[in-house]
Amino acid sequence: MRKIMFIIPSFASGGAERAVANLSSQLAKSGEDVTVVIYFRMKDEYDVDRRVKVINLSGGDEKQYASIPYFTKIRMLRKIIKSCNPDYILPFLPQITIHATLAGFDLYHKIIHTLRNNPAITPPNRIKRFLCNTIICTSWKTIVQNEEQKEFYPALFHHKIYTLFNPVSQQLIDIQKDYRTEINKVIAVGRLDEQKNFSMLIRAFREVVSKHPSVELEIYGEGQLKDELNREINDLGLANSIHLMGRSNNMKTVYQNADLFVLTSNYEGMPNTLIEAMAVGLPCISTDCETGPADLIENNQNGLLVPVGDDHQLAVAIMSMIDDPYGAIVKGKKAKQTVFKKCGIESICGQLIEICEK
Repeated sequence: MRKIMFIIPSFASGGAERAVANLSSQLAKSGEDVTVVIYFRMKDEYDVDRRVKVINLSGGDEKQYASIPYFTKIRMLRKIIKSCNPDYILPFLPQITIHATLAGFDLYHKIIHTLRNNPAITPPNRIKRFLCNTIICTSWKTIVQNEEQKEFYPALFHHKIYTLFNPVSQQLIDIQKDYRTEINKVIAVGRLDEQKNFSMLIRAFREVVSKHPSVELEIYGEGQLKDELNREINDLGLANSIHLMGRSNNMKTVYQNADLFVLTSNYEGMPNTLIEAMAVGLPCISTDCETGPADLIENNQNGLLVPVGDDHQLAVAIMSMIDDPYGAIVKGKKAKQTVFKKCGIESICGQLIEICEK
């Protein structure tokens, strides 16, 4: 039995958090000794297997965590690491990469860093980005999500950088989707921020609705651009066609009830929402952004890829699915097969253990 520790801000909100929830649960079910250190509690947390030991560093919510001085947090994290004495430590997200490096300065051989986004762009702060990329180059091992991320780093370091796709819940793969003969409900899922570029989707949908007035778009997620997106929807006269749904506790049902999934990101790591939608068997459209979607979607085979920021091409892609629902269903079924092969949770956890043990 291996002692594996994940470090993540919380069990809610984003794709990295969902990946940790899935990985830690499956590893615990497989008999591994799994601990997840979170910084604070939040509402609407992802489900985690009861065998996973969860340690809340702050003992409270985000506000309580924010009140703790920076280096006190580092000392608290170091104390937890020393107490648990894990065999492997996997920090998720850029700030956690820095924290784990400081807290475990003498545990070089235990820390396996993870890259969750495009390293050329994130974190937005240049100093933090430089620090994170330097840590990855000097680390013992790093796990990235796709080959494009790996190629960002000099070939000198490739021998210790491993590619591992995000896992998808078996529950989603097990869904037997009931396909409708008409596409009426389009969904998008993600944080309401600049990276996800929902403005592009809203503008494209104005063109879609002009020819298909009965089609509706539901956008799931929360974020700083919520009010701005609401204004844009109202200004374009689309309040009856586009709905900001907030965060859902039951994405399984959301995917089941949808007819088409759209991702409009400017850049990605390995988009969990796209993986999940494909796992259910939803027909999917994505921007061909750096990095991630092209590793999952083979254009015109198991989905459609469109240029980043091109509203018209996105509208054309959506309408092509609406006009050919049977072709869309075929793409959705192929998408499910792709994700089952590449992102099955048992396979991903097996690969993770192999990387740890190498």
